[in-house]
Amino acid sequence: MYFTVRRLSLAQPRHSEDRVRAYLTLLIDGKFLVHDVRIVETNGGLLVAMPSKMLQVRCRACLRRNAVNASFCNWCGCRSPGGRQAAEEVAEGPMRIDLAHPLTPLVRKELESAVFNEYLKALEHGLQGGSQDNSGAEESL
Repeated sequence: MYFTVRRLSLAQPRHSEDRVRAYLTLLIDGKFLVHDVRIVETNGGLLVAMPSKMLQVRCRACLRRNAVNASFCNWCGCRSPGGRQAAEEVAEGPMRIDLAHPLTPLVRKELESAVFNEYLKALEHGLQGGSQDNSGAEESL
């Protein structure tokens, strides 16, 4: 598989709790783009976070979507079907789910290797807050 980091932008932390270090667009085999990939710093080091979405439930009154852990509807203000009970039901799982992800540990390692190599290059070049477009550079793994 060929992983190409098409656009990499280093994040500007707004406060000390910001853990996202960079945002990027990933091209896979020259045929498939994945936007909103993030490099996140955790207690165990850096990791590649794939695009994700918040789990949601519909309000019983207005049928609009709200976060699964919301106690009240953001739109009509009535008590939400979510709240503490719904949050406890999904507590074992994440409150966010990945939209795309590698299927095997080997592919994840290849992807992380390509992404981290480009991230380190961007840090070396001092690309602060800017964007680096690597349209021609491919990482063959």
